[in-house]
Amino acid sequence: MKVEITDKDTCDIFIVDDEPVIVDLICYLLREYFPSIRIEFAFNGQDAYTRMEKIKPKIVLTDLAMPVMNGWDLIKIIKLDPNLKETKIVVLSAHSRSEDRIKGMQLGADRYLCKPCEPEEIFVAIRQLL
Repeated sequence: MKVEITDKDTCDIFIVDDEPVIVDLICYLLREYFPSIRIEFAFNGQDAYTRMEKIKPKIVLTDLAMPVMNGWDLIKIIKLDPNLKETKIVVLSAHSRSEDRIKGMQLGADRYLCKPCEPEEIFVAIRQLL
């Protein structure tokens, strides 16, 4: 099932991961499932946040272990920023311990997915949040 996204004035999903192969794969899969989606990406939390202040994405899909600024800190500053605090956050990380999942949700993540995961898990999480 494909889902149409029609709002072109904002970024629908902002992907943050330090592995270009992962970013490329997620972009490809999301564009297949959500054909009209607008996607932006960055390879660390600091670059992502700087760009998010202008773009104001609907959903951030972030890894946790990244250089410069990790995903934990990115979630914190998004939730403290009055212009971004309503942004939905999906964590996609290899940090799969229950303590990590709980911490992510306590910081403000709306969904927490563990790598590796099925593409459908990502699609469902995003569809629920859009």
